[in-house]
Amino acid sequence: MIKKNSILFSSLLFLLSAHLYCQKTSSYVILFETNSFNISAENKSALKFFLAGFDTVSISTVSVLGYCDERGTNESNLILSAKRANKVKDLLIQLKLNAQLIKESEGKGELETAKDEKIRPDFLLAQNRKVEIKITFNLIEKEKIIVSDKPKESEVVKTEPEKTLPSDTKGRLTENQKVGDKITLDNILFEGGEHFFLKESYPALQELGATMLKVKKYHILILGHVCCVQPGFDGTDFSTGERNLSVTRAKAVYDYLVQIGVDAKRLDYKGMKGDFRTGKGDKYDRRVEIEIMDIKEE
Repeated sequence: MIKKNSILFSSLLFLLSAHLYCQKTSSYVILFETNSFNISAENKSALKFFLAGFDTVSISTVSVLGYCDERGTNESNLILSAKRANKVKDLLIQLKLNAQLIKESEGKGELETAKDEKIRPDFLLAQNRKVEIKITFNLIEKEKIIVSDKPKESEVVKTEPEKTLPSDTKGRLTENQKVGDKITLDNILFEGGEHFFLKESYPALQELGATMLKVKKYHILILGHVCCVQPGFDGTDFSTGERNLSVTRAKAVYDYLVQIGVDAKRLDYKGMKGDFRTGKGDKYDRRVEIEIMDIKEE
């Protein structure tokens, strides 16, 4: 009897450890304007794209936590952070996420702004006006029930994983890249002569970050480009006065990815100066590209 109980206990431990081993967590961040809890159309579209990646796995739990920057009173920030969390929760349900999976949804109040002399203060503040979504899921395929022609008879059939990303993945890092691929990131824009992002860049940055956090096999090189200079020359970064604008823009993307939790060992960056024109004009020459340097399966 003792031996049987021991075997049963060992089996349960094995099943539990196997379950925990297969369980993973992916995070996604939505940023907000000052004193606002409204979600932009761009953020809604990016979140929908992020959720599409979970169509073939089994989601266990979802948490939605809202935050504010440190400006304002503690009480008002707590209320605003809760409104942000509720707004995102409602959007998740609107996007067909099962409401019962959302185990936590609350406002956490204000976050203290990080101190970094190399990053502009308003950018640092913007990183704290956010809602963080954490999705815990199991790496198993969903089972699909197919009902036969005969009434009250059904069978469970395991389906092959489907491609969940939109067919138009131009300008996006997707889950099916190969070594050597280069992706020009759409809508990652900078202030003229600066390495600071324009606010409309955040949805594209968040989408890139979400993919890098979820698809951990990619090791990438971030390539910065500038316009309006002769080949062999770099643009001047007005913040520093140095002629390395393509480098500092690539590093800005690198710093953002590291800040949200992407392992720095998977990232590198390089400035390409003004050597590679697109032929489409200055707007398209001021760009950031991602090159897949290595793919290491988990």
